[in-house]
Amino acid sequence: MTYDAVLFDMEGVLLKGSETASWIYRTAAGKAIDDLGLQATHHDMAALEDFHYTQKMQSTCERIGVSAEEFWERREAHAAELENQQLRDGEREPFADVRVLEELVPSFTLGVVSNNRQATVDQMTSVYGLDYMNVAIGRDHSLKGYYDRKPEPTMIAAALRDINAKSALYVGDSPKDIVAADRAGIDSAFVRRSHNADTELEHPPIMEVGGLVELADRIDDNWGGGATCCYPVDSRNCRIVCSRSGESKIVDPDTTISAPARIQSPETVGSIPPSTSIRCVNNSRVLSIRLIVSGMNDWPLKPE
Repeated sequence: MTYDAVLFDMEGVLLKGSETASWIYRTAAGKAIDDLGLQATHHDMAALEDFHYTQKMQSTCERIGVSAEEFWERREAHAAELENQQLRDGEREPFADVRVLEELVPSFTLGVVSNNRQATVDQMTSVYGLDYMNVAIGRDHSLKGYYDRKPEPTMIAAALRDINAKSALYVGDSPKDIVAADRAGIDSAFVRRSHNADTELEHPPIMEVGGLVELADRIDDNWGGGATCCYPVDSRNCRIVCSRSGESKIVDPDTTISAPARIQSPETVGSIPPSTSIRCVNNSRVLSIRLIVSGMNDWPLKPE
């Protein structure tokens, strides 16, 4: 399947940690009560700190003298401020493989669709330099925003409209992501990391991957290219790296290889004279191509 857009869940896919920490909701609820000048017992606070909007939360709000909608919106605003500070302080970090997404920019329209708050989605893309995302959507602070969360397709559908996507893939890490994509009428990919290694999926995605590098290699054919040795290399153990994930293959001079190629152990090849052409075949672009010489530093390869 060929896609013109790829949308990503945030937490568990781009950002480490699968959800907002419980202490944030606890602190945000206290701040909201203080803002409103209200008194709440320990029992009341237990209901007001719940992530989910419940009947118990609604009845507690009514008893202490505030509408559930007003309390919810104030709590959401404080939660966003607290979580955004975590991002600015580096307490929550992106996965290392997020860097591969920039290589997809020439081939796809990219975006983020998260159940987290819009302010936090915006903060994450800003702090971690994901300004190449064409759309970034999270929930608003209202109760409607809460009910629009995945597995409802509302936010994915909004992203598709914003970027005018004809054929999109949604990348998530939970069953609700797969269901939301299906309800929005698009394909899904499931990223299986350590936090969700044992998750069972009732609705099968179109693919499962172990990370974003594997995802990129599976959906993007527009990488690779030719390269030329810049320096003379006499009979040494040499290998060409021709893959986003650093997988490698021993090559002889003027050998054409298909990427990604794999080897288990080095082999000795003959001398590779200066300006020998080594080509990684996979369309047009040079990405992660370098020559490794045993016992020495990397020898750079010059794009053709």
